[in-house]
Parts: sequence; structure tokens; C-alpha cells
Amino acid sequence: MGLPVIATDIRGCRQVVEDGTNGILIPVRNAEALSEAIRRLGDDPEMMHRMGEASRIRAIEHFDERRVVEKVMGAYREVADRKGLAWKLEVRDETLSIRPAQPQDAHTIAELHRQSIDTGFLSSLGSRFLRLLYADMIGWPGSAVLVVSDGADGSLGFVAGVEQTGAFYRHFLRTRWFRAALNLLPQVIRPSFLRRAWETLRYGSADRAGVEAELLSMVVAPSLRGTGWGGRLGAAFLEDLSGRGVKSVQVVVGAANGGAIAAYETMGFGDAQTIEVHRGDPSVVMTWGA
Repeated sequence: MGLPVIATDIRGCRQVVEDGTNGILIPVRNAEALSEAIRRLGDDPEMMHRMGEASRIRAIEHFDERRVVEKVMGAYREVADRKGLAWKLEVRDETLSIRPAQPQDAHTIAELHRQSIDTGFLSSLGSRFLRLLYADMIGWPGSAVLVVSDGADGSLGFVAGVEQTGAFYRHFLRTRWFRAALNLLPQVIRPSFLRRAWETLRYGSADRAGVEAELLSMVVAPSLRGTGWGGRLGAAFLEDLSGRGVKSVQVVVGAANGGAIAAYETMGFGDAQTIEVHRGDPSVVMTWGA
């Protein structure tokens, strides 16, 4: 409902309320603290609005019924796979469609990324940073960000890429550096973080033999895996870029990620070379088109 929450500081409530972000936690059986928290919110409409927005985002990301179902079904699928049991989840295709991402999709895209991509530098930066990054990417004129929509304001997959990767990262740093740094505290001051950030930026600004665009990330929810929607999403992404005159696209995949490499090969990407974006972490650069 987009409302801030005042709750007692006990187990359960602490999972819902992040004190000072989307509400206020007060000591148990403390009427005075409750009264003060109500007054504090009531006297500060700006804080009420800010915390209310944060509450809605937290509810969508952690407690939306569709996300809970996805997690449960994904767990069943993993157990079935480990036990060697046949598992097939039928998806009614007529309820799904692929559409361009909207600014409000950034929250779901970030959460899908965080939950499904557990390798790479971006995945280590957390949901808040990823939300900021994808929101900026959706508004970037040279981006192609598409989602699999269930027709009810929900997203069950996404693909994201940009033309001129280095230009996008430089734009992001120029316009979002302060908020990005705040979202990354305290890790932003760690030498290992700074090194990996520099390696990412250096890679993004490198000249890669005339490749015009890059597919940065692609995820489908567990409920859609094995149903063909990943392939449709990738094909729509390449069609989108082709319609703009883009003739070549690359994607960088962890060398050990055989499943992703096979999926990109099915989309028409070829193995070009092995590189190290981050020291000691080999990746494969795959290209599509000319």
C-alpha cells in the first residue's frame, strides 16, 4: 500500500521493516517509544513518503505472492533434478508477452539478476545498486532492455544490453556516482572493490574490433526455464538491435558457465576469445553477427 511501518523490534517484524529505511522499529512493550515514532512520522510528510515508497519496493521484492511461488517452485525443480525425477511445469503462453522494460521494472529486474546470476562483479553489488543501474539503463537511448511480462505488472525474465558499453558506464558514473557510492557503502572503500571496479570500467572502454553492442545480462525465472522463453527473449533482443542497424553484438560469459555458453550458442553467438575482465577469473567473449 506504499505506507511506512512502525513495528516492535522482534523476530518477524525485523524481516519486514528495515529501521530507518521503510519504517521504524521500537522496543517491545514501550508505549512512549510507540507514541514518539507516530509523532515523528506524522510531523514529517517527506519522510513518510520516502519510507512508504521503500515499503512498497520491499513488499514487491520480498513478499509478492508471485515471487514466493517462483521460489517455492524453483526449489521443487532443483530437488527433482537432483533426484533424477522428471519435472515439467506447463506455462500458458497466451498469458505471457515480451515488451520493452519500463522504469518501474527496474526493481524486479534487479531482483531477478541478484537471485539468478551469482557470478561476476555486478552480482556482488547488491539489489539497491542494481536497481539504480537498470533504471538508468532503461532510460539510456542506446539500450535494449526487454522483459517477459505476465500481463499483471509482473516480470518473469529480462534481457539487457547497450550500444557503446563504455559510453553507458561513463554516463552512469557522471550522473549517478553519488547515489551509487552511497548504495555501496562500506565496500566502496575496500581495495579489492576498487580494483574490480577499475577492471570493469577498463573493459567497458576497450575497443573490441568494431563490435557495436553488448548483451550484458539475461535471466528467466525458474518457472520459465526449459519452456523456450529464454530463446524467445534472446531472439527479440537481437531483433530489436538489428532494427536499429546494429550488425554485431557480443556477450561475456564466465568460462565455467557451460549452461549459459550453450544457450548463447543456440542464439547464434560464436566463441571468439578467452579474456580476464577480472584478474584470475577467465571469461569467454562470444559474438553474434558480422
